Amino acid sequence: MHFVVGLCLILLPFLIAYLIYYVIDLVYLMLSLDSAIYFENYKSKLSGEMEPTTIMIIAFLSMLLLAIIVIQCLEAAAAQEHRLFSDAIDYNNNARNLAQIV
Repeated sequence: MHFVVGLCLILLPFLIAYLIYYVIDLVYLMLSLDSAIYFENYKSKLSGEMEPTTIMIIAFLSMLLLAIIVIQCLEAAAAQEHRLFSDAIDYNNNARNLAQIV
């Protein structure tokens, strides 16, 4: 299970990069004045000719964003665990004090 989650976390930035790359290309196609020529170039890109540097840059930025999100989630989970642990210690001390009184 951890292997599958790790694999998804590794491949997710590249999937995001491909999607962003194609969305940017489609927006450029819609805004292009000479869309017939651009569309021919776009079809050749879809057949496999892609700019790897652009994909790698977008994938790297997506990976950084994903890492920041994961780190923030881990910090929030650690803070919650610390809060629960300190509450458990307080309850234990309160129970001990109550037992001494009784």
